[in-house]
Amino acid sequence: MLKTLQSRLLVGTAIGSVVVLLLSGGLLNGLIRRSMQADFDDALRGEAATLATLIESENGLVQSSMAEHGFPQFVREDRPDYYQIWSDDGKFVERSTQLKDRDLIKIVGSLEQPEFQTTTLPDGRPGRVVGVRFSPRVEEPDPDEPDAVREKINSVAKESIPVSLVVARDTVDLNRTLANLGFFLLVVFAGMIALILATLATLTRWALRPMGDAAGQIADIRIGDLARRIRVLAAPKEVQTVVDGVNGLLDRVHMAFERERAFSANVAHELRTPLAGLRSMMEVSLLSPREATDYRRTIEQCLETNGQTESIVSNLLSLARLENGHCAFSGERVVVDELLDEMKAPTHQLAATRGVQIHWNLSNHLVIFTDPRKLRSILENLLENAVEHCHGAGPVEISANRKSGDVAIRIANPSKHLSDDQLSRVFDRFWRGDSARCQTGQHSGLGLAICQELAKALGASLKATQPSPSLFVIELQFPRSESVLPPTEKSG
Repeated sequence: MLKTLQSRLLVGTAIGSVVVLLLSGGLLNGLIRRSMQADFDDALRGEAATLATLIESENGLVQSSMAEHGFPQFVREDRPDYYQIWSDDGKFVERSTQLKDRDLIKIVGSLEQPEFQTTTLPDGRPGRVVGVRFSPRVEEPDPDEPDAVREKINSVAKESIPVSLVVARDTVDLNRTLANLGFFLLVVFAGMIALILATLATLTRWALRPMGDAAGQIADIRIGDLARRIRVLAAPKEVQTVVDGVNGLLDRVHMAFERERAFSANVAHELRTPLAGLRSMMEVSLLSPREATDYRRTIEQCLETNGQTESIVSNLLSLARLENGHCAFSGERVVVDELLDEMKAPTHQLAATRGVQIHWNLSNHLVIFTDPRKLRSILENLLENAVEHCHGAGPVEISANRKSGDVAIRIANPSKHLSDDQLSRVFDRFWRGDSARCQTGQHSGLGLAICQELAKALGASLKATQPSPSLFVIELQFPRSESVLPPTEKSG
């Protein structure tokens, strides 16, 4: 997985780097080419402007003094420059000697804004041409000349015929320089890409090394070694977050396995006891012939033990259905105080057998929307638990009222002191840490666990507290339930 992640990081970063470098290289190459092209065109335009000053009009005729100046670039044999001049009336055409009888392309611009074009020169070389069209310079008349002569010269100047000048130069050196520049940039940027890829590969391996160490430690964990935890030295914050999350998961898995081991041991213990009792009673009955009344008494004891065993199995099945969400629920309006009124008689009857007093403090018209059968099951378990595990003669106090908009049912009974660890485990399966809470020997320790799962399914909360060392309190709270009428107090 880490190799795949590393490959993806490298490929993604490499693609991004290559794209950025290619765009940067292309932009840089374009800017340099444009700058060099502009410098070349400026030089060509300067040459055309210089040649334009050597063309003049005299007595209405176009004349050129270029041959007199002998520009070497136009007469050399090796890679000469070219120029050509046309007058608009077609009476004057002049070209550089190396052109011989060949013509340059005629393009028209102006001295202020000349026109440029890339072309192939007459001798086959690549080149650039610049074209300008202008009126030739007319020599100013001498002030000492008669007025008639000056007027004639001025009239000729006004009738001066425009000419077109084209200058051409090869771009062999420019093209070679640009090609070398492109190759240089290609080599440089290719080297940069290779360097970046190598650096990225090294950094990625270094950055993922802690993750690789963690992955190796995770792979080494076996079922019997869930107490191990992942340790990665000098891990970056991002990796440490993952390591902490995995360690937290291992904590929860370890706790779940421990709970399952304890649960299996408790189930085996709870079922072994009644089964051993059944076996013992039946073996004793078979040792010698007995009276029918003795056999009947033994069968009744077996049935009682079998009932206890069925109760354990039934409770376990109920817990399993609740945890898996397979328990059906229905919702309807339930008046809590009326439901508790119905449960007063059986609760008092149970309390009388144990010599426990019951005090009721119920508000009227506490209406909630819930499953009445499941709520009754919760209350029966809680009330029976409070009466049977009451330390001393009581009293057991039962109250129901509204607390900040919620309906709260509070059941308190005298109890021996429980430690914080014991108090946190009262809803665990098969837990009976307080000897005062298991004196009958008839309960498996599943009642409160079932109550808590039912409360969760009904959207209620169930919590146990010990506000004083001798008082145990369980509170069932339903959130934001509406009452039909304002609550009043009633006692019983």
